[in-house]
Amino acid sequence: MPGPRGPDTITSAAAVVPTSAGADSLAEQRNAALRAMRETQRSTQARDAQAE
Repeated sequence: MPGPRGPDTITSAAAVVPTSAGADSLAEQRNAALRAMRETQRSTQARDAQAE
C-alpha cells in the first residue's frame, strides 16, 4: 500500500512509471486532437463568413 509520500517499495514505484508515461502520452494525443479541431473550426468559420 502506498505511503503518504508515494509507493513504499521500489517494485511499486516501478509499476507507477509506465502508468505515468501512458497518461502523458494520452494527454499529448488529446491536446493534438483538440488543436486539430480548433484549426478545422477556424478555417470553416472563415469559409462560411466569405460565403455570406
